[in-house]
Amino acid sequence: MGDSDVNAAYTVQMHDAIVKLKAHAVFHNIDLVEPLPISTGSGGAQAPYNPADFKNAMESAGHYVCGCNFWWQDPLYTPCPGVPLNLTRITQMSTQVFAEPVPFPVIMTIGVRANFLPHEHKGGLHRCTPEDFCHAMILAVVRDIDANADAGVLLAWRRMMLSVPFRFEFQESHQQVFFRAFALREELVTFHGAVSRTAFQRIYEVARFKQLVEKERGALLSNKALADVYRARLSKFNSADVLAHGFVDNAMAVYERAARIPEVQAMIIELENLCGEVSPFNSVTKMHFMVKRQKLKPLDSMPEIQLVNWVFGYITDLVMSNACTAEAMSTRTLGGDSNNRVCIVGMAHLKLSFWRLLVDSVFPGTLGPDTTHIIGSKLATFPDYRANHTPYSAEKAADTAWLGALPESGRLAVALLEDRTHTHPSSHTPEHTHTRPPARTFP
Repeated sequence: MGDSDVNAAYTVQMHDAIVKLKAHAVFHNIDLVEPLPISTGSGGAQAPYNPADFKNAMESAGHYVCGCNFWWQDPLYTPCPGVPLNLTRITQMSTQVFAEPVPFPVIMTIGVRANFLPHEHKGGLHRCTPEDFCHAMILAVVRDIDANADAGVLLAWRRMMLSVPFRFEFQESHQQVFFRAFALREELVTFHGAVSRTAFQRIYEVARFKQLVEKERGALLSNKALADVYRARLSKFNSADVLAHGFVDNAMAVYERAARIPEVQAMIIELENLCGEVSPFNSVTKMHFMVKRQKLKPLDSMPEIQLVNWVFGYITDLVMSNACTAEAMSTRTLGGDSNNRVCIVGMAHLKLSFWRLLVDSVFPGTLGPDTTHIIGSKLATFPDYRANHTPYSAEKAADTAWLGALPESGRLAVALLEDRTHTHPSSHTPEHTHTRPPARTFP
């Protein structure tokens, strides 16, 4: 999973949901149906799109509001490609906002350029409105299809789709579309918290916007210049995260050194799904602590990707094994301060230093290179340890056949590594659940 396909699995699931919806008899060829008119028994809720009205309104007022077919917009389009999308949050939103057929809750804002005619681009209109609402509605309809809902329910969904409020307005550049989409999301956060960005999403948003501006300008953009653009354009939202000093520097550091790594992406998403807003990864400040290197000599020659993978894996394992709660991982307990030298990130570094000392220096001479290679590859990360030695739950089997092929000295070495680098203070082999115990003192 890289930058280009961070949403690959999400997009496949949404694509499959759309295919299933359109394959149902009630929604057959719905893309081709004109918006419902306002007349007795038609089901239309507002005056439908009219080419002449569109032209007159855009020329005189600069925008045009009408009823449209939901499927005129491209449901998989996003004004900021590459920002990670969270299927769990969208599914929750489909339950909360679309528990039953209801009028589409927001205006579908569509950016168009001069001389653009919407009716010539059905199915391809680019929306500024957050994709969350569109995707949540689609999942809600598919939910009812899977539940064999009464035909009246599905027909109610169909009527809603054919009379969605669209607002067309001029957006002449990608930057304008980006900031209009940003503005709409921020305005909606007050009413629909589900569309607020997680720290992971915000980091990608910053990185993607940087790439967008650099492409349009044909030149690289410094973090300071990017921050200036944000502050100038977004100050009216009083967005503390975005406008805080050093936010862009920290966000880009996390993006470049951690968020782009597929294994780290998977861990961030895993804890987002498990812990929601209290995930220790739902903070740019916290993640910045995680990617900062401490001055420990054994780590000096270590590839950064190994260090970052280890730190994120250690923190994920603490939560997944119930050794520490997500809520307990404050900035101070993660990064420490002048009065708190022992911190979670520091402990992760120390454990990795010990792992490297044994695997790189001690084991080759005592166990031999072949045995050392097997042990090192099977216990290289916390996910490796859980997959090859001790799973979180008895319900998940680990592939431990490799242990039987080791000499007795090798098995003793594995036990030493497990005790000193892969287990947590006062932890045993807890059964993993989605309810976490009260926070305890760390470590």
